[in-house]
Amino acid sequence: MSIITVLKLSFLISMTNKELFNFDYNLSIDVLWLVKEMYPGLDDNEVQTIAYEIVSNYDYSLLADELHLDLQDSAEKLNISLEDKDIPNEVSHLTAI
Repeated sequence: MSIITVLKLSFLISMTNKELFNFDYNLSIDVLWLVKEMYPGLDDNEVQTIAYEIVSNYDYSLLADELHLDLQDSAEKLNISLEDKDIPNEVSHLTAI
């Protein structure tokens, strides 16, 4: 079983028994765990050094781009239009008399 499969299964298990809009929407990954899982032969110092390098130099824009694609795919699957939704809704402060 690949690491990505394990991560997906872990995420799906963590979502079990959670109601829509009532769970943690944050994504996180333990890079130390990932490095150890992928290369169990590394010693602790090597694991920490590699994990530090990854976290310090990670290009988070890649993740944001991937999540944006997922957002678009999900919206399409759920029949939610994203057209003209990339700007905030303007709330009118005027009241009709």
